[in-house]
Amino acid sequence: MGGQMFRQIMMALTLCAALVAAAKWYSKAALQGDSKAQFLLGKAYYTGTGVAKSQAKAVDWFLAAAKGGEREADKYLQLIQYKNQVAMKQMQDGTAVKGAPLGEQTVQETASHSLGLVYLQGLGAAVSFEAILLWVVLPILCMLGLFAL
Repeated sequence: MGGQMFRQIMMALTLCAALVAAAKWYSKAALQGDSKAQFLLGKAYYTGTGVAKSQAKAVDWFLAAAKGGEREADKYLQLIQYKNQVAMKQMQDGTAVKGAPLGEQTVQETASHSLGLVYLQGLGAAVSFEAILLWVVLPILCMLGLFAL
């Protein structure tokens, strides 16, 4: 593996670890009622940044943040509602892409991201540098257009 590729992988790993750590701190503050942290945690769940992507959890945290006065949370709730309405209309019209989930992320991306978090955090599996490269770093590099399979 070339030095440039190794540096990119190490940067991606550092970013992943930082995002996971940030989500943990957002969660602690959100559970204590901090509306900004609730919004940021909702955004993390909405995008799958540092946590497994979950629209349901995102909505829960956006609702809590909106009750706390975070205006941006209302915008995300409206966006989610709009996307779901469009997806439902496409399903009713028969124009939805077969097998595509509601929202933007595919089942394969969700599984890859979740498996990557398992190895990164050591949740039920030993922390594995090779597995992290395969399930976390490689998908990020592909998504950024830095690597193609």
